[in-house]
This record gives sequence, C-alpha cells and structure tokens, in this order.
Amino acid sequence: MNQLKRLVVILVAILSAAALLSGCGDDDSDIGTPVEEYTKYLVQQAIDRYDAEGREAAFAYYQSPESVNGSWYVFILEDDLSVVNANQPDIVGTSTAERIDVNGKPYGKELVAATEDGVWVDYFFAHPVTGEAAEKHTWAVRHDSLVFASGWYQ
Repeated sequence: MNQLKRLVVILVAILSAAALLSGCGDDDSDIGTPVEEYTKYLVQQAIDRYDAEGREAAFAYYQSPESVNGSWYVFILEDDLSVVNANQPDIVGTSTAERIDVNGKPYGKELVAATEDGVWVDYFFAHPVTGEAAEKHTWAVRHDSLVFASGWYQ
C-alpha cells in the first residue's frame, strides 16, 4: 500500500510540473513543449508548406487569422520587406532592415541577415494579446531568398 501511495504522489508531482512548464514563456498554455522547439517547429512547418504548396498558397495561409495561435504567428520577409505578417498586416510592404525596438536595438538588420542555419534575434515588440512592448525571442531562417520567422513573448 505504501508503494501505491508513493507512486500516486510521484505521478501527481510529474503531472503538476508538466502542466506548469507547458505555460512558461508565453500566454499559450496549449503549446506543451519548450518554446524554443515549438518556435523552430513553426518556422520549419512554414517552410515545408511553402515548398509543398507554393508561394501564393503559403503566403495566403500565413497572412490569415487561422494561422495565428494566440501570440504565435509566422512572418515572412523578402529582401528587406515584410511580405507576410498576420499579427500586424499594416507593416506588410514596409522595410524590415530599418526597424529598431523601443530600446534602440536595430533588430531588423539581424532578421534580414538570417542564414539557412537560422538565427535567434531578441528584441522588444508589441505583444499581440496585450498591445504592450514585450521582449520577443524570434527564430529566423533564410529559405529560397525569403526569411521565415516566428517567436514568443516574455
């Protein structure tokens, strides 16, 4: 009987820790994996969709509200321009390289310079749920002359 109680206590502790960790780093508690891995997964998923369905279909999907999961969304850059951003459609067509955050960091240049190996870029940006400036951690990967990116807010 003591072994059964001990097993139940351990199981409850593991499930509680998993529930707590699944919500860390973002307001989307359904993510369930480390945010870095989920972010890389979203970017790779966007690249795979682009390769499988083509530019027009991929752009249409990632510009649509159904591609957004809480504060999670994919944005796409071409050359120096924002070409897809469902979170802020008003910045589509504007220069990314010129962007600086509220602390003066020129994060746009870092995003535009992303390589095929990918790069993490940290900067402050308006949180899509709260509207307040929040630290954003973005994974950006260059593919077929485009930069596919996503991230999470602290």
